[in-house]
Amino acid sequence: MVGIVRYEIGGAGPIRHMDEKIDTFTTINPTRHGQRKLLVFSLVKDKKWSDEFTEEITSHVGASAE
Repeated sequence: MVGIVRYEIGGAGPIRHMDEKIDTFTTINPTRHGQRKLLVFSLVKDKKWSDEFTEEITSHVGASAE
C-alpha cells in the first residue's frame, strides 16, 4: 500500500506485524474513529495541528493484575 510501512515485531514468540502511516507515524487501526496524528510533516517551528479520535482497546492481563 502507498504511504504505509509494515514492521515485523518478534522475539521468543511468533512474529507479529504492525502497519503504520508514513506521513503521521500512527498505526493503522480499524476500530479507530477519527484521525490520530503524532507528527505531521513537514515539521516547522510554531506549526500546530490537532487530532481527535476514539478507539476500542482490549487487553489480556494475568490473574495477578490490578
